Amino acid sequence: MGTQRLKIKDDLHYRKGSDAACCSHCNNFVGDFIRHGIGGVVLGTEARCMEIGMENSIKYRVNPSHICSRYDQSIYMLRLLGEKHYLEVHGQEKLDDAKVSLIAVQLLKINRSTDPA
Repeated sequence: MGTQRLKIKDDLHYRKGSDAACCSHCNNFVGDFIRHGIGGVVLGTEARCMEIGMENSIKYRVNPSHICSRYDQSIYMLRLLGEKHYLEVHGQEKLDDAKVSLIAVQLLKINRSTDPA
């Protein structure tokens, strides 16, 4: 029977992606979310999306090969193209947005690694 689908997944039109665009290339993707069970027992790592939610329930699990309407690959493209080429292709404003997103993701990873949960 499984679990009931989250409403936000329907709202964001969460669906199967393509090779060119999928969750694993998105700025909001967190591939190593540590899931805890009763009593704080570590159950393993799963993928999560910052837009869908970072809760401990399996309802919030995302598939790296899927996509939603909030897909944003600016960090992935910045890493792939390099700063100079990204600036030429997308302009200064998009480059600045990508840098801010990259810093936010790095801070999230630092906070999660130092969190004693």
